[in-house]
Amino acid sequence: MTNYKLWANEMWQKCQPKVTKNAERIGGDYPYTTENGKYKQARHISWWTNSFWCGMLWLMYKETKDERFKAWANEYENQLNTLFESQERLDHDVGFMWLHSSVNNYEITGNETSKNYALLAASTLAARYNIRAGYIRAWNGRDGEDAEMRKGWAIIDCMMNIPLLYWATKQTNDNRFKYIGIAFADKVLENFIRPDGSVCHIVEFNPENGDFVKSYGGQGYCEGSSWSRGQAWAINGFAQSYNEIGDIRYLDAAKRVANYFMNACSEDPVPRCDFRQPVDAVAYDSSAAAIAASGIIDIALACEGAEREMYLASAVRLLKALDERCCPWDDPEDEAIVNFGMEHFNNGQKALIYGDYYFLEAILKLKNLNF
Repeated sequence: MTNYKLWANEMWQKCQPKVTKNAERIGGDYPYTTENGKYKQARHISWWTNSFWCGMLWLMYKETKDERFKAWANEYENQLNTLFESQERLDHDVGFMWLHSSVNNYEITGNETSKNYALLAASTLAARYNIRAGYIRAWNGRDGEDAEMRKGWAIIDCMMNIPLLYWATKQTNDNRFKYIGIAFADKVLENFIRPDGSVCHIVEFNPENGDFVKSYGGQGYCEGSSWSRGQAWAINGFAQSYNEIGDIRYLDAAKRVANYFMNACSEDPVPRCDFRQPVDAVAYDSSAAAIAASGIIDIALACEGAEREMYLASAVRLLKALDERCCPWDDPEDEAIVNFGMEHFNNGQKALIYGDYYFLEAILKLKNLNF
């Protein structure tokens, strides 16, 4: 089997000084994207991407044991936890937000306060589950018609939030959290993944009975399209659900979507923003490659022999393409690890903090392989 740890160590030697330098400037803030090469703060503390920086700080602390990273992560978490006392309306993304912050804090340091905040976030997520219709509602919607329409919306991204529910069951010995996560994963399995392995971004259900109403293009090119980051959320989310629940259907789903993703990237390993966008559209999303690569490594670890090698090689191919074409290693003033991300189709290329997070996560998974 190819030794990927050597290459991953080389990447770590590039990432470590850059993230350390960034942290010395950013501290416990919540960066989102760069402007003139410098990370700038997200619009507000409740923005869904905010905890990815905190997650990077915890990854750095685990790897280096540098106490500064823990202090910065704690500073961030203290800001985040004020949301439970504010007038902000939280939504399905509490999983992203508290998995990378409070759950990491508790798992690494044993901080009981962090555990309690994470359980509060899990209860908030569980409360969004529609018990009659079998889905976790996405977003809150604005007032009026928009809010009414969005009552039935669920999104593929939420596969990445339900690991918070699995974690909550392990902490409380209360299976209700886990069963909500399983019910949502099953709903996604039945309604989001197409026969060819492509994935819908948004599906609307009848909130009274759970019947499929329609799908939406969401952040992809159009209805019926194949938004590459949505594919990556599905790969990563189903791999995590398999790791937590052990249901082979989830691993099979992760493989099916991963195989579609890898085939769509057969000619160019930096994925298009949407795999069904017009052929002349210049729209790529480096974050989709990083997210997918991290999930594909998890798939590989669930396999053996030639299949494991195939998935590992595919993940490394994506990461190497980012290293060669999207990482500004030669510019010490550019704070991004990975450039050329795209929030949604035609939104413009930019660095995205979650692209950086999943690139670093994937590199550390490879670096610390123990077989």
